[in-house]
Amino acid sequence: ALAEMAKIDNQTWDGVRSKLEQAVASQGFRAHFFRAKQTPGYSTDFERGLANYVNGIAGYLARRRYSPKWTAAISQIPLNKPHLRQYAQDYQKYVNSPAEEFGFLRSVNFVYYLTSVATWITNLTQVPFVSMPWTTQFANPAATIAAYTRASAETAAMLTTKSGMQLFSASKAPADVRAAVQAAYDQGLFIPITTYEAMGLARNQGRHFRNLSKASQTAVELFGLGFTMAERQNRIATFIALYRMARDRPEVRQNFERVMAGNALGRELATRWSPEAFAEFGIDETHFKSGKVNRPAIARNAGTVVFQFKMFMWNMLERMVTMSALQGPEGRAAAVLMLMVMATFAGLWGLPGAENLRDLYELLMKKIKNRDVNADAEMRKIIVDLTGSATLAQAVSGGVTRALPEPWNIDLSKRVGMGKILPAEPGELAGVSYDLWVKRPMQAMEQFEVDNFLLGLAELSPKQAGDIMTQLAWAQAGVRTKASDQPVIPAEKVTPGMRVVKGIGFTPGTVANIREAERAEQVAKNAANEARSDFYRRMAKAVADEARTEKSGDLVAHAAAQQREDAIWKDIDAWNKDKPDYLQVKLDRKTARANLIKEFEGADYDK
Repeated sequence: ALAEMAKIDNQTWDGVRSKLEQAVASQGFRAHFFRAKQTPGYSTDFERGLANYVNGIAGYLARRRYSPKWTAAISQIPLNKPHLRQYAQDYQKYVNSPAEEFGFLRSVNFVYYLTSVATWITNLTQVPFVSMPWTTQFANPAATIAAYTRASAETAAMLTTKSGMQLFSASKAPADVRAAVQAAYDQGLFIPITTYEAMGLARNQGRHFRNLSKASQTAVELFGLGFTMAERQNRIATFIALYRMARDRPEVRQNFERVMAGNALGRELATRWSPEAFAEFGIDETHFKSGKVNRPAIARNAGTVVFQFKMFMWNMLERMVTMSALQGPEGRAAAVLMLMVMATFAGLWGLPGAENLRDLYELLMKKIKNRDVNADAEMRKIIVDLTGSATLAQAVSGGVTRALPEPWNIDLSKRVGMGKILPAEPGELAGVSYDLWVKRPMQAMEQFEVDNFLLGLAELSPKQAGDIMTQLAWAQAGVRTKASDQPVIPAEKVTPGMRVVKGIGFTPGTVANIREAERAEQVAKNAANEARSDFYRRMAKAVADEARTEKSGDLVAHAAAQQREDAIWKDIDAWNKDKPDYLQVKLDRKTARANLIKEFEGADYDK
């Protein structure tokens, strides 16, 4: 919105807009612009047309001013690096293209997935997960924690209802940083570009989005209000904390110049050091640049849809790699600290790629040893055996919040973790759009087939509305599995705390624990079934060999076959040891006889 970009409050803008309408109408423009056709863009939506013009001309002037410098920089790339030169030229052409890709589709995806209260709360974790560990490269952890804690509280106090979509007022900033915060506002440093990137509105130039009514565009912005508020909170708090540390602590600059000696961007900042420049640099490093200016080649064009909502994860991974490779022991320590914070709240399987590695291990065990294994259950068992604490096992697996009492034992592993950086099934290669337009409709049909109409509607609704419907369904019919509609938690055991947690978008830890236990039990049953089949096969082969060798009179081979049978019985006893009854292997006469007959008759047995 033009008023938001200009930092004009709603009351002032209404007066400006009214005067502009009168001035334009008096010049004969009414017939061509105001209330002419009642079509979007030509009726009462004056500010959208004006904002579109201002954005367009601003982009044109910026490209015209900086294009020669950009071209000159590209020309300095050595001719013996043709691929790098071509990449730079393609990048320049892409960034200078004014159109945003698939903006309408990405806006719909945003409304469906990132508008729940849980998503807003999760977005607030970016400061402790990324900004604070990054800052420890230049200041001691105690000073870092103190600076960010103070800045976060002061930023929350800047919230206001008088600034429209801006949500925060620079005039309410602490006196010692107010001028710097106001200047940063003027530069657009706190514009929630990550939110706009996720919404697909980075330039607001998509044809389909322009054709929406003003009310529809406003609705999209309102849906993203919580996400926007969280991002502004993060950026302002980071700016204030870093500004003060650079201003008040001389060692921050000294440490920065030393740590960043291997980082080209850091060396450039050191030549123009100021508290404002350091704070801006820290925001770019930990809250990242979004939009067309910072998309890798794979995430351009159709890739904008495929990689929607994933660029933060890849940016964070890149930041940890950069710190580890270019910024010395302090950088490596900060990267490790980021991983430690992530593991604390997301558990071991929330570490980057951990779920993918777990799935690979389970797949290899299945292929190589023909065993169904559950790596998570095996890890938990080891922890319980060593410590005697099932609570500790839950915390290591799913994060520290899983060890808290209800209703605080929420499962954060899927929200703040990065365990699955690679797609687990072919459809996920298409990104979140596959889930919204293919997977969720199919799941909705499955729910409708078993008369779970509320859960079916939840699958088709935006995430926040769907979570509210789901918790209502829990109150009526309990928690049930999606695939088979089997009961997980009966309705009378669904607590108000569980419903509240689900209603705002989180998964209650109780539900997560039961579902994980069910998965572990199913894997164990599959493993027992496979072991049972293997024992039947081995036993039938050994008994058949005994019969054949006895008939042929080969006493040595007969004795060897008997030894194999004895070994199989010992293996069965070893398998059954400490196993619950439903997982034990007990060979029955009828099945053993059928396997033995098949051993003698081969393929003819099935005819």
